[in-house]
Amino acid sequence: MVRPSDQHDKNVDGLADKNAEEEFYKMANLFARFLKDESGATAIEYGLLAALIALGIIAGATTIGTQIGATFTTIGGDLTTANGG
Repeated sequence: MVRPSDQHDKNVDGLADKNAEEEFYKMANLFARFLKDESGATAIEYGLLAALIALGIIAGATTIGTQIGATFTTIGGDLTTANGG
């Protein structure tokens, strides 16, 4: 004998299975789109490029700064010597 509550449970279970299957396909589709999407990789590449450029600017500025400092030290010493110091 099938009670109405048993029939209801079967319908709920069937609906739950259908919803689970739909959710699985949604997640699989989302994951596939994520793997195909290259915009994040492009952003990372631009970030790495910007970091490399910044590193080059810092290295160049440090080198130039050191050379300018040495030049001013030499000029300061020459001025001191010229003034009889």
